[in-house]
Amino acid sequence: MVPALSTDDFPGLDEMVRVTQLEPLRFVGYASPGPFERIFGGQLVGQAVMAAALTVDTNRAAHSFHCSFMRKGNLADPIQYSVELLRDGRAFSLRGVRATQNNRLLMIASVSFQEEAAGIEHMLQMEDVARPPDVNFAAERNGGSEKAFAPPHRRGIEIHPVPESAPSAPERNGHHRLLWFRMTKRVQIDDPQVRRAVLALCSDFTFLEVAIRGHNLTFADPSVSAASLDHSFWWHEDPHLNGWMLYQQSSPWAGGQRGLVLGHIFDQTGSLLGTATQEGLVRIG
Repeated sequence: MVPALSTDDFPGLDEMVRVTQLEPLRFVGYASPGPFERIFGGQLVGQAVMAAALTVDTNRAAHSFHCSFMRKGNLADPIQYSVELLRDGRAFSLRGVRATQNNRLLMIASVSFQEEAAGIEHMLQMEDVARPPDVNFAAERNGGSEKAFAPPHRRGIEIHPVPESAPSAPERNGHHRLLWFRMTKRVQIDDPQVRRAVLALCSDFTFLEVAIRGHNLTFADPSVSAASLDHSFWWHEDPHLNGWMLYQQSSPWAGGQRGLVLGHIFDQTGSLLGTATQEGLVRIG
């Protein structure tokens, strides 16, 4: 066994140890009211993306995000994000992010960034569905009160489910859902990293619920207990966030009290903006 070094044996060792210790870069976020009196997982995702982006050269954009949720957070206290610089290569940068609240670990994540580069190209085609009319659905359904319609964590967007009678309905089943969504007001965000963080946040809206739809259940059912276990997101295009976006959601599998969901987000022209996956705990009874 190698004996431990003592500062008594080497008087300068304590100073040498001190100067080699690195503090991770730290950022602080604040929670907005989420569902079920806890922090909305999408908010943790968006804030983690931004924390990592603030440590990377501006010519590199986020292209992939992967996280595991450890425990729920409360709405009262700030969230600390520590960022670890894992790699800075010729074209890619990788960051590790830990989200904590009151010294309790809420989430661990990795975020990868890449310089723009040309290469082979192909893209999934958006389903053939009718484009939504240019109306404010939330206001229309609630006499002009957006806040009355949306839960607190979703007041920045409005969501319009595509009717099951849409043209593609015969090919769909209960484990597949299409949603149009957009910001409640036009936004001007010049920073592409912020736009990407917002899109990643939006990818968690209504997502896990598609795993139980085909079983005639919703999260409003008191017999359903659900929680996100992990979340991944890949950016394919720089989103500009103005206008409608289509979220194609499906659940290819559920079992063992877990459900897996897959989603693709398109802009109104049919460009694929991003892809998301999530596995969640789903207990019935």
